[in-house]
Amino acid sequence: MLQFPGAPVFERAPRGTLAAALREIGLLPTLQLAATVSRTLFGVYRHDDAQSALIHSVVVAAAVRGRGAGQVLIAALEDRIHARGLARARLQVLASNTGAQRFYRRLGYREVWRLDGWCTRLGWPSFVMEKTVVPLSS
Repeated sequence: MLQFPGAPVFERAPRGTLAAALREIGLLPTLQLAATVSRTLFGVYRHDDAQSALIHSVVVAAAVRGRGAGQVLIAALEDRIHARGLARARLQVLASNTGAQRFYRRLGYREVWRLDGWCTRLGWPSFVMEKTVVPLSS
């Protein structure tokens, strides 16, 4: 998913999520889900850079990692960002996800924001990486 400047903020738990979870998975799993989502509300990066888009929720299945799918996916997202006339792509990555960090660094991303202080104890320690984008046709 891409969040462009001026677009509504990414919904971590859209309206109706908890009711649907109660129906589908029961009380205890729903409480666990709510606790996990609540942690994402502490120390959330507020994307307010008018010259970048924020890339959300990129996942490549473990069985096919290392075969180039992630690189193709990110390049296509960067191309869409560039086509909108924006100069940069940003993404947030968990501090514990060192594999993704290495992958993004290989693609030219660098750290521009880090969750620190007391928020790291309540939230998911993470940081934001950024890259200047160029179109696929370059």
